[in-house]
Amino acid sequence: MTTGSELGLYVQRRVETYPGSQQTPDFGTFAFDNRGEMLIPLTTQPPDAPGDGRSNARRERAQRILSDASDRWLEQGCNERRLLDLDTVIEVLAEIECTALSAQAIRFLDESAARNLGDRDQHVAAILGFLRETEALEAPSARFTRLLQHRSPQIRRSAVRLVRELDPRLASRVLCEPRDPGAGP
Repeated sequence: MTTGSELGLYVQRRVETYPGSQQTPDFGTFAFDNRGEMLIPLTTQPPDAPGDGRSNARRERAQRILSDASDRWLEQGCNERRLLDLDTVIEVLAEIECTALSAQAIRFLDESAARNLGDRDQHVAAILGFLRETEALEAPSARFTRLLQHRSPQIRRSAVRLVRELDPRLASRVLCEPRDPGAGP
């Protein structure tokens, strides 16, 4: 169960942080409700059966989100404000074929995840799974080095956390390597 206020706040935050969003949903109370809360039951649906059109539609939607958002990110000069929010990253990672991603898409997803990870432990496993699944496309050491040299302290902090949890030996190698002084903070 959830309350109407919780659902309204969730929808408001998701729409506000969606790339390119120009809307901010509002929510409130019904007339004559005496400021009470509406309880909404949450149901879970069984996983899609193989060949179910819903799974294809979700996969296509995730690919479209990734493609549109990463294109806008590139058009804006890789502007950090154009990165996806963490819930959208997790949604995309759950549906796309990771082994077919471009280097640009991997960089975009790496930065989006690292920018928003913070202390959200529940998503670390999904991001680490993505890193492992795509390491044949780009070596984790190169990805972490790039994230550790990012201008955003938030992205650098998350990169340190992720590399330590992915592989402690890799962490000691990447974190102790001398850095290029012209690479940024």
